[in-house]
Amino acid sequence: MSLIEALGATVLMYVIIYAILSLGLNLQYGTTGIVNFTYYTFVAIGAYFAGVTAMGAPPPGSGEAYILGWSLPFPIPLIIGGLMAGVAGGLLALIAFRRLRSDYLAIVTLSAGTVVFDIVNNATNLFNGSDGIYGVPAPWVQTFGLPPQDSYLVLIPIGLVVLAICWLIVHLIDGSPYGRTLRAIRDNRDVAEAFGKNAFRHQMGAMILGCVFAGLGGALTVEFVGALDPGGWTTVETFIVWAAVILGGAGSNIGVVLGALIVQGVIIQGTLFLPAFGGEALVPALRNIAIGVLVIVVMYFRPQGLIPERRHRYDRLFGRPGGMAPPTPPTQPGDGEAVS
Repeated sequence: MSLIEALGATVLMYVIIYAILSLGLNLQYGTTGIVNFTYYTFVAIGAYFAGVTAMGAPPPGSGEAYILGWSLPFPIPLIIGGLMAGVAGGLLALIAFRRLRSDYLAIVTLSAGTVVFDIVNNATNLFNGSDGIYGVPAPWVQTFGLPPQDSYLVLIPIGLVVLAICWLIVHLIDGSPYGRTLRAIRDNRDVAEAFGKNAFRHQMGAMILGCVFAGLGGALTVEFVGALDPGGWTTVETFIVWAAVILGGAGSNIGVVLGALIVQGVIIQGTLFLPAFGGEALVPALRNIAIGVLVIVVMYFRPQGLIPERRHRYDRLFGRPGGMAPPTPPTQPGDGEAVS
């Protein structure tokens, strides 16, 4: 594999992964109004569980220590990663959604992410502490007789299939009564509850499903990179996913995929082609500055994003174009009806 092929495969794989992550966060925030400031924590949970269920037990004398240590065939680790992230999201939602909204909910999610980060970083027997897990095998490489550096030939098609499934799910939700209820809760939870909708149950469902998407993206990441440590899922990573959603257009599935392409494919991965200059940390710093400035500009000049959320019209439900049919006026005497 040439250097150009390797770079192109890396860019494409990360765009696919971040498109999946953006769809999940868009379901939570763009569709339901859940402000999840620790979204990448669920990506890490999915990655860790996918890794420890695929890489087998630690070699004797290696000094590694982590739970499970299974060697399950693909796609079982991918599914486990998504499910465990969903379970973690459900537990957080169970605690937070009954009493908290808006800013308070955002603070709780951020605090929960800090707690999980410290536990994983310091509990050396959980996921090997600050050293993290490494040596995670790419799926089906040996089956097809591929060298490890050509694992992208398998992972990119797998990633595209996962992305297509995630897209289909959010697309079906978007046009369903369930999706209309989520948007109603986002716009005004009190009004939705006054009409008999269980806001807590619907928010729980959106939170869990969005975290499952995060876990799937994390599982694909660790299978592509082969390693993960706590330094790879800091607050900046969550900001990148949020930037993709805000830039593309919260509530718009096409928009957030475009946002992932711009933020991850153009700004982050594209800057890897720049020649080194300045200090070692200068290019990564400029990369984050560019993303931040772009988000500020979009929020100021086009707050709805590059591709805004499509306005949902339900004219067909009322039998005429343009909106709800007006009520039928009462029958007046002399209009052909007998008067008693």
